Amino acid sequence: MPGRDAELRIAIRAVNEAKAALGEVQADLRALQDAADQANGRFGAVGAALSGLGSSMQTVGKYAMAGMAAGIGAVAGGLGLALKSSADFERQLNIVASVAGATGSELAALRQTALDLGESTAYSAGEVTQAMEVLAANGISAKDIVEGAARAALDLAAAGSTSLVQAADTVSTAMAVWGLSTADLTDTVNRLAGAANVSRFGVEDMSLAIAQGGGAASAAGVEFADFAAAIAGIAPLFASGSDAGTSFKTFIQRLVPDSKPAREAMMELGLITADGANKFFDATGKMRPMAEVVDELNRAVSRLSEKDRTRLLSNAFGTDAMRTAIGLSRMTKEEFIALQTAMGEASAAEIGQQRMQGLAGAMEQFKGALETARIEIGDRLNPIATRFFEALAGFVPTLKEGILNAMDRFSADVLPRLQAALDGVRSAWDRFREPILQFLQS
Repeated sequence: MPGRDAELRIAIRAVNEAKAALGEVQADLRALQDAADQANGRFGAVGAALSGLGSSMQTVGKYAMAGMAAGIGAVAGGLGLALKSSADFERQLNIVASVAGATGSELAALRQTALDLGESTAYSAGEVTQAMEVLAANGISAKDIVEGAARAALDLAAAGSTSLVQAADTVSTAMAVWGLSTADLTDTVNRLAGAANVSRFGVEDMSLAIAQGGGAASAAGVEFADFAAAIAGIAPLFASGSDAGTSFKTFIQRLVPDSKPAREAMMELGLITADGANKFFDATGKMRPMAEVVDELNRAVSRLSEKDRTRLLSNAFGTDAMRTAIGLSRMTKEEFIALQTAMGEASAAEIGQQRMQGLAGAMEQFKGALETARIEIGDRLNPIATRFFEALAGFVPTLKEGILNAMDRFSADVLPRLQAALDGVRSAWDRFREPILQFLQS
């Protein structure tokens, strides 16, 4: 069977040649593996280190006590919170400096003031910086904030049981409207806090009254002490400080009658004399103090029936301002002065301390001190964290370069060799496919 022997030899030779081609492919694949290993070599040490670290962490996790693990987690969380508190504080402080136009030394003073107040009061350093921003936005200088405005706002907030931002806005608005200086701060805050002790209006209502009527009162020559006492005195007739402030503003404007009926009503009340003199103003045209305005109103209506009182005050001042006129006319001069004196003698600092006594106050002060501590701890950690993240950021380009280089080598070296090996297998199969198939089918 020579024919069959010849076909067998051809098939065996085809198989051997295919084996040789496959051997070359195997060699190419080994070379591919070597190239891949070389490409990954750069990260081998990192991988080994991470592997060792993982093993170490597993060992620690296996043998460490649960309490120690919880403690470490708490410390780590606390340090993270300290870093965040510090960053938030710095950001808010920079806003204050920007609004106030603070210099470098003033910024340092603002910072220390916020930390000191945060540690010693019921308000956190972060809350203090928010109040500082409001003070600065309302025209209080960085110097004045440090030298008393911030502390005054804290005293008012504690005495009036209101937010620190609200207190800061109230006192700074009053100072701006009446052109008061830092020397007037204590008296201003005491009178605002005293309003809550002598009337139904607290700090928020006084703030609204200032917003609505303060400008007109100041322009007319009404001093802040007079305005504050008048608003406190008429408070029972109004639902809010805003309503009272609006009515008081209109009352001030109507002290000079703007119509014939108003003038006739004032003349009948005896507030304008036969020679045309207005009893609300002195000979120079300057408005008289509120105590004297109250005295004139009280004397004018004391002899009238309720019907005539309502008619004449309505005609003289109008429906809105009539409420202020009625409220003021119910007081004597002596009663108004007593009210004004009581408000001036109030101490916002003492009222605030009294209201912060007990467990609730102690807890609030603890919270403020705790946040201040977090900020100061975060300040110490900031340089370390900064260097760590800078180093980490510096490693990213190196890591990226290594990955890109490995990808380039794979594309340039490994892929072509893999393609060549696969082409060799395909060529060998194409050459000997028919003989092998014929042999197998015979």
